[in-house]
Amino acid sequence: MGADGALTPVPGSPFSVGKTILSLAVDSHGGFVYATAETNPYFFNGVFAYSIGSNGSLTLITGSPFKTGHEPFGITVDQNGKFVYVCNSMSNNVWGYHIESTGGLRRISGDPFAVGSSASLSPWIPRAVSPTYPLAPTLKSKASHKTEP
Repeated sequence: MGADGALTPVPGSPFSVGKTILSLAVDSHGGFVYATAETNPYFFNGVFAYSIGSNGSLTLITGSPFKTGHEPFGITVDQNGKFVYVCNSMSNNVWGYHIESTGGLRRISGDPFAVGSSASLSPWIPRAVSPTYPLAPTLKSKASHKTEP
């Protein structure tokens, strides 16, 4: 932000994120940003992971984009910054990922988690990681939070 309060672009901005950005989330520690995107016309979808530099710049994390289900319209990072959950509206499921120390993602064993048939599952995402919502125990009981190699 400039001295006059005006927004100024960070170095390297804008950042490329596939064909269509669908949603965005930042981890609770402010070190990583995750964007779900449609990456090509053949509906390969992914999570683009970036590390956030001290000046606000973004650096693509090795392995990005990380594969998701169909139409990943919602993404969230749990409050402890250890897991990412992606809501896939056309797959009617949620995929879970463990956040590695580099910011890279590794799928949680036991996913995807079915959430029924709905045209838009984005409202389910906050409930998936919040202990105050009923869906949280369902996902926690199905996932041991062990990660696949």
